Amino acid sequence: PSAAQIRQIEEIAAEIAKQSNANKHLHLDDMTISFNATSSGRNVRFENVLRVNTGLSQSEIMEWLGATQQEIIPQVCAQNSNNPAFDRGLSYTFSYSSIYGQKMGDILVDKESCKRIGY
Repeated sequence: PSAAQIRQIEEIAAEIAKQSNANKHLHLDDMTISFNATSSGRNVRFENVLRVNTGLSQSEIMEWLGATQQEIIPQVCAQNSNNPAFDRGLSYTFSYSSIYGQKMGDILVDKESCKRIGY
C-alpha cells in the first residue's frame, strides 16, 4: 500500500477504536467486566478484562485461549472479507487479562491469519 493508503487505514483503525469505545456496553457481558479499544498504526487493540477464577493454570489459560481463537478468528475474517482496508494491513488484536491482573493472552487477526484458516 502507498503512504496515503497507510495513513487512511490508520485513520480507519482510530475510528474503529473510537466507535468501539462509544459502544462499550455492547462488549460487556457476564464475563467481560471492562473493555477498552485503542489503535496503533493499522492495528486496533481491544483490551478485555474478564471475570474468571483466580490462579488459573497455564494449561487452563491456553485451553481457553485456543477455544476463543477458534471463535474469534473466523468471525473477524468473515466480517472483513470485503474490507479493502483489511487487505491493505488493517489488523485487530484481542487482548485478555483477568480481574486479578493475570495476562491471559492476545489474539491477532490479520489477513495472514484468515488465509491460514482458508478465508
